Amino acid sequence: MAYATALDMLLYYQAKELAKTATPKSSPTAANIVPECLEALIKDENTSAWTSEQVETAQAGLEAINEALADAEKLMTSYFARRYQMPLNDATIAVNPVKRGCGDIARYFIAERKFKDITEVTKRYNDVMTWLLDVGSGKAGLMIKETIDSATTSPFKASFGQGVSRTDWGTY
Repeated sequence: MAYATALDMLLYYQAKELAKTATPKSSPTAANIVPECLEALIKDENTSAWTSEQVETAQAGLEAINEALADAEKLMTSYFARRYQMPLNDATIAVNPVKRGCGDIARYFIAERKFKDITEVTKRYNDVMTWLLDVGSGKAGLMIKETIDSATTSPFKASFGQGVSRTDWGTY
C-alpha cells in the first residue's frame, strides 16, 4: 500500500488547492489546471466535459502529484527503515499519521518547485520532518498493527525501542 495517493491529497487539500499548486510553471502563459478536471482524473471519472488541452494540463498536474508522493514515500521510508521492518503493512499505515505526513511532504515538494512564499506549506513540512527524525532516533515510534480486522483485545504491538540495555541482548 502506498503511504498516500492522489485521492488522499484531494481529500486533504481539495481540488482547487491541488490545481493551483500543481499547475506547471514552465512558462508565464502555461494554462492553469481546471480543478474539476483534475478531480475527475484523480477519481478516474469521465473527462469529456473538458477540452483536450485542459485534460492534458490536468494530467501533467496529476503526474507531478504522483511523482511528489513517490518521492515523499521514499523519504519517509528512509527514516522508518532505521527501526521498522519494511514495507509497512496497510494496517500500520492506517493507524499512524503516515498518510497525512506523506501528503504534507508531497505538497511541499510540489510547492517548492513553483512558489517563492510557501510559509504554511514549509511549516507543515518541517513538522513532519521533525516527527520523522523523532521516529528515526527513537523519541517517537509507530504503533505496529498486525491486521486491519484484528479481533484481539490489543491489536497494537508497541515498537518504541525494545527496552534492551547495551549489554543485555539475550531477550532481544
